[in-house]
Amino acid sequence: MKDKIITFFIVIIMLILIVILGGFGLYVYLSINGQETIVTEIITTGQDYISRYTDNEQSEQTSSNFSLNDLNIFSSKQTPEEKQEEVQQLIQSSSKNLYYYEQLNNYSKIIYKTIDQNIEQMKTGNYKVVLGDYFNDLLDQEDGWNLLGDYYQAAVSTYLYDNPEVFYLNPAKMFLNIQTTTTTSKFLSAMGKSNVKYELEITCGNNDNYYADDIYSKEQIETLEKEIEQEVNTILAKVTGKSDYQKISIIHDYLVDNLSYDQEINKPFIYNIYGALVNKKCVCEGYAKAYKYLLDKCGIESIIVIGIGQNSSGQTENHAWNYVKLNNSWYAVDVTWDDPVIIGRGKVDSKLKNKYFLVGSSEINKDHTASNNLLIDNGQEYYLPVLEQKNYSL
Repeated sequence: MKDKIITFFIVIIMLILIVILGGFGLYVYLSINGQETIVTEIITTGQDYISRYTDNEQSEQTSSNFSLNDLNIFSSKQTPEEKQEEVQQLIQSSSKNLYYYEQLNNYSKIIYKTIDQNIEQMKTGNYKVVLGDYFNDLLDQEDGWNLLGDYYQAAVSTYLYDNPEVFYLNPAKMFLNIQTTTTTSKFLSAMGKSNVKYELEITCGNNDNYYADDIYSKEQIETLEKEIEQEVNTILAKVTGKSDYQKISIIHDYLVDNLSYDQEINKPFIYNIYGALVNKKCVCEGYAKAYKYLLDKCGIESIIVIGIGQNSSGQTENHAWNYVKLNNSWYAVDVTWDDPVIIGRGKVDSKLKNKYFLVGSSEINKDHTASNNLLIDNGQEYYLPVLEQKNYSL
């Protein structure tokens, strides 16, 4: 009797194993004979909209490119905890002044830091920056594609404002390429499921490169950087051993005395630090970027602020200036409007040349309206530093 019971249980166990193995074999067979759909989409940045093109391509998946890792039950992907740890290692800040970066969400921070890690290769103008698989959960959401477009745009614009030394990229020519690979077996289709993978890259799209205007090669960029470095070293030699206040003041005065505002808006590089520091000809954005770059070199925290400026005639225009941190307090500095050429009165005394030097909110807000958005009216919003109400005084 006991032997019959044991035999019965053995038969039951064997039947269960046969069903499990048979089901798994069917699962593998149907998965192998599934279909793979590849969809490539490109999201533009630097625009107030998201545009896409789609290229669909279907092919039958065969055993030659099939792996058990493609099945979720045999997935070798990281655990959520391991992925989160990897994300934290990637997005952790550095000692560099990254005021705007710190306010991005994690998706934008990943894009920002990945650009930073690949910035040398991007000097070629067409290097594809691989962004990894950190965005799967986001892209699986109902509005995930649109959200990723916003986060990407925020990351690129923030990176270029935090890093004025990267003067050679044009964000309007940098595209986010998303390739979606969907492997759907007959078995998974019957269950209403599919295996979706996303591959993200930053590319130049259909352009030859993503260079800014007047940039055409990596060799040229490196030559321009050497010229900038030479000029920067000359300026920094003037502030060696000085206090933070003296550094802020000396650099301000140097830019006011040596730069000229390009009133015709037609010179090369007038929006970046090369135009400001080497050509000595730029617009307000060039002044503000050069000032931040030099203060960064001195270890002094500052940011570029954009918004609207109103001149003495009541006319308004888009404008850029700086906020600078001194003795744990924030003040405004507008190097452009301290330039005598902008004031239009020829040679002026030092008091007038310092009208917008380390001023508080009660002064700067009279004719400057700061935007909390680096794109003026579209994109990521930021908390700007709270300025001291009164001007700085020694």
